Amino acid sequence: MDETKSCPNCGEKIRALAIMCRFCQRGLSLKHFKRCPFCAEFIRIAATKCRYCLCDLDPPFGAKIPSRPTRPARPSKDEVNLPEKEAINKTSQSATVRSSGTSNKG
Repeated sequence: MDETKSCPNCGEKIRALAIMCRFCQRGLSLKHFKRCPFCAEFIRIAATKCRYCLCDLDPPFGAKIPSRPTRPARPSKDEVNLPEKEAINKTSQSATVRSSGTSNKG
């Protein structure tokens, strides 16, 4: 029978020779994994981008290495054009027009 050990990250029982936990997907072996210099998570040695913080690990030749992780830029609220938001605005405008109308009750 295979020997088992507890995963140091999630505590689940895994094989003693495992290089990666099958439950939490974290690396266990320094032979196959290294720590990300930005977030300190275990990533594959051959990785060029961290799967946790999304930082580029191999910058282009001559590029300045950032002191903080660079994450993909998010679009601003003005750039995001959601159809639900437009529908809500249209219904609220039509409700305002109906409520501001004059009544001919006399």
